[in-house]
Amino acid sequence: MKKVYLDNASSTVIDPSIKILLDNALAEGWANPNSLHRAGQDAALFLSDSRDLVASVLNCSSDEIIFTSCATESNNLVIKSFNINEVLSTKIEHDSIFLLTKNHIKVDADGFVDISDLESKLNSSIKLISIILVNNEIGVIQPLDKIVSVVKSFNPNILIHIDASQAPQHVSLDVEKLGVDLMTLSGQKIYAGKGAGCLYSKKSVKLNPLILGGGQESNNRSGTQNVPAIHAFANALKLCKQTLEKENKRQVVLRDLIINSLLSETVIINGYWSEGDYQNRVANNINLTIKGVDTQVLTTFIDLKGFCISGGSACHSGAIATTNRIIEQLHNHSGANIRVTIGRFTTKEEIESFIIAFKEAIKLFA
Repeated sequence: MKKVYLDNASSTVIDPSIKILLDNALAEGWANPNSLHRAGQDAALFLSDSRDLVASVLNCSSDEIIFTSCATESNNLVIKSFNINEVLSTKIEHDSIFLLTKNHIKVDADGFVDISDLESKLNSSIKLISIILVNNEIGVIQPLDKIVSVVKSFNPNILIHIDASQAPQHVSLDVEKLGVDLMTLSGQKIYAGKGAGCLYSKKSVKLNPLILGGGQESNNRSGTQNVPAIHAFANALKLCKQTLEKENKRQVVLRDLIINSLLSETVIINGYWSEGDYQNRVANNINLTIKGVDTQVLTTFIDLKGFCISGGSACHSGAIATTNRIIEQLHNHSGANIRVTIGRFTTKEEIESFIIAFKEAIKLFA
């Protein structure tokens, strides 16, 4: 049975063109980039070129790029540089933000930040606003221009951090135009493989390092850099920028095909959605609640049909899983929750086959 992968918000396959570059870096840039010998300097050149490439995509200075191992590390580096009472976030963040914060801005039924609530919660003690730009579960794109305007009008010294892990394939990430001070990115979400990500940090921002040691990354993140993974990440980020508009237009057709084929009184869409719109919800995200159906039963059936999708469920301890925490901010409908995320290599034929399998599941279990 052919396996159809529809969980690209979780992790992506390495793009073949990026794998070639990764293999080259593994062969030529494997040494410690902090060593003074020729092999070390070869690796240092890979690292320097990668930093410059990321900076060019983000429209910032190379010394404002901090390479990390993943988005979770970058997010922790930011949040743990502040007192918990100084940070304002939302309840629909990734756990690497949510579990470190306690002051939360409300979101509306579509999943967008409530601007009025943001205004009401700004005060003299707030030093950082942390917002997930593209939500990893429901795919909504936050109105960052409004958020930045409100925050900076209240106090221009309040820093704005965005978790943009899900954004590079769908949103332009020019930090000057976005107006942010810090931004998290991850390689595994953009067809670069695991092991590398970065944090954009404006020069004026002072961070408290999580990892102490050799002082790499301008004393912000000690530890020998994973040069091949960083090289893959940087080039994958560039490729996302190059293919952004073309892929948005292709993927939104497939997204809307799924949604229009499945929506009913039993199946509801989670988060904002309007046909053809990829400015407010990313082009590849479908998050559905299926009333009266068990998540595990549904996802197991779909998996046996050859389709890899994501489902939200309760943890063994009885605590509500991340997905359910986010959906609960939008509505109180019970039932199975599934997330389908289209990728760069997803075809229309695969989507049509998925729709058939999903309809079969609904007929059996709903």
